[in-house]
Amino acid sequence: MLRSLYISNIAIITKLNIDFHEGMTSVTGETGAGKSIIIDALALGLGARADQNLIKHHCDEAEVIIEFDISKNKSAQSWLQNQELELEEPQCLLKRRLYSNKPSKSFINDRPVSATLLNELGQILVNICGQQEHMNLINPGARLAILDQHADIADELKSLKKIYSQLKHIDQQISELKTAQHQSEENNDLLTFLVEELESGNFSSADYLELDVTQTRLSHNSEIINNVNASVEVLQSSSHNSVNDLLSHVTKLVTAASKYEPRLKNVLKTLDTASIACDEATRELVTITQQLELDPDQLQELEKRISSYHNLARKHRCEPTQLQEKLESLKQRLQFIKNSQIQLQTLYDKRSELSDAYHVIASKISKLRHQSAKTLSKAITNQLRHLNLKDSACEIECKTDVTAVNPGGQDSVRFLVSTSKGQPLAPIEKIASGGELSRISMAIVLESTLQAGNAVLIFDEVDTGISGRTADIVGDKLKQLAKKNQTICITHLPQVACKAEHQLRVTKRSDTDAHVELEYLDTEDRVTELARFLSGKKITDESMANARTMLSDSASKP
Repeated sequence: MLRSLYISNIAIITKLNIDFHEGMTSVTGETGAGKSIIIDALALGLGARADQNLIKHHCDEAEVIIEFDISKNKSAQSWLQNQELELEEPQCLLKRRLYSNKPSKSFINDRPVSATLLNELGQILVNICGQQEHMNLINPGARLAILDQHADIADELKSLKKIYSQLKHIDQQISELKTAQHQSEENNDLLTFLVEELESGNFSSADYLELDVTQTRLSHNSEIINNVNASVEVLQSSSHNSVNDLLSHVTKLVTAASKYEPRLKNVLKTLDTASIACDEATRELVTITQQLELDPDQLQELEKRISSYHNLARKHRCEPTQLQEKLESLKQRLQFIKNSQIQLQTLYDKRSELSDAYHVIASKISKLRHQSAKTLSKAITNQLRHLNLKDSACEIECKTDVTAVNPGGQDSVRFLVSTSKGQPLAPIEKIASGGELSRISMAIVLESTLQAGNAVLIFDEVDTGISGRTADIVGDKLKQLAKKNQTICITHLPQVACKAEHQLRVTKRSDTDAHVELEYLDTEDRVTELARFLSGKKITDESMANARTMLSDSASKP
């Protein structure tokens, strides 16, 4: 059951903290008092989409905290255990914080979780039936959801959606692979030619760098030979100006002077070393000169080879040193063409397996839907007769298209009704009046809530469009539901409000700043509130008497 609800800075609610009780609680108040805001806040706390517009004006954040007693809700206990979020006590605390400038935060038992997980648990804890329920009878997807809830096939649908998602992913992979394969196959001959061209040239980064160095040397061969020969001439020639001749002359002069200056002996050693070095340099230069031969053919061949590097580099839009990498890339593309058919067949095989699995589960879902359609049709027809539509009948038509592949299965649903004896069944959107649509909607809501387990049932003005004897019947049925499920009913009908064991009144105050107040009514206040329903703003003695009688009669009924 719902124990308490705390709301902070939601719309015109600054702070609101209310405890709830077992059984049936009616929530009443003037139109616009803030009842829908409380439902919006509750839905937010249960994991609904975070809407920053809910944050109170001039506030940066809002918060909703909901406390549950889950001692009787085995589904919620099991879910929390599976998620490792349970507490020692059979209770559950949901918390949602909404921020104006960053994503919202969700908590279960004070542990952070995703909004998706919060919403998943929220659907187990609370079943909210809103004013829009009658519109669900017109919406194909919502009609299917009504049938699925009655059929209790949530696990099967989850498995089906997972397989459907995998199928879509494989279809995308197949499409991308086929496109790439088609593009590659169109260029297969060109790719083969380019690979052969690069392989035949035996191109490599090391080869190009070596060629570049050799070509640079050969292109300057004449200059090298001239410089080397000139160097030999300077070092060792017959003229008196050669380096060797000059060193010899200096050595003689220093030798003569060293007879008188001992320190010059070190200079003689240095001159001797220089003379030896000059001789060695001369021999090396002569040897190099003999090896340096002008070979125009060799230079031409080198330049031709380097030119082939540059031509292919321009062709492949890369540097000459990157041709080997380009070759490997082209080889990989050719290999892809060879392997793509194998990959494609693997994907086709996987898709076939998934398709078979999809149709097995979809077939099971269809069978369960058809069975549920029959039982739900009878149950709704029975409820309609209890709601003063004695000659009405409802039939849920479930059609299956075995060729369809949709995330929700292969079925479509129509609600067919007849509201008069002898009238043929026809689609609900074409035959039912506004009042009839409300009662048919109420019949479906009442029947579907029987599948809610031990969830808290919240009815948000679902009795709109109902009055008189029918309203009284609806109130009795909601009271019966409250024996099994905690039931909270937001209503404008005195016939419904009087059936509740507890009554909350929502009031909007506008002293200095608009705000919402929520209070439990004692017996006399309930009489006054019901009298207001009955007679409007001017409460009469007669309306007070009628209200008192309604409460008394409701209390006396089991």
